[in-house]
Amino acid sequence: VDLIIGKTRLSRVLMDGRSGLNLLYAKTYDTMGLLRAAIRPSGVPFQGVIPRIQVVPLGQVDLPMMFRG
Repeated sequence: VDLIIGKTRLSRVLMDGRSGLNLLYAKTYDTMGLLRAAIRPSGVPFQGVIPRIQVVPLGQVDLPMMFRG
């Protein structure tokens, strides 16, 4: 399954319909040409993605997506 966000096609996307947390690395976000001004602060840290480390995200953003199989 390929994921298209805006004008960028991402391959090798891991899909988990039960996930309550969807992550996109800042470097990937920037490479896609998306504006950081669109990111809303969340300030809610999370744990468990990186063992033994608490992570504070840049924030949250709504992205239009389309899946193609």
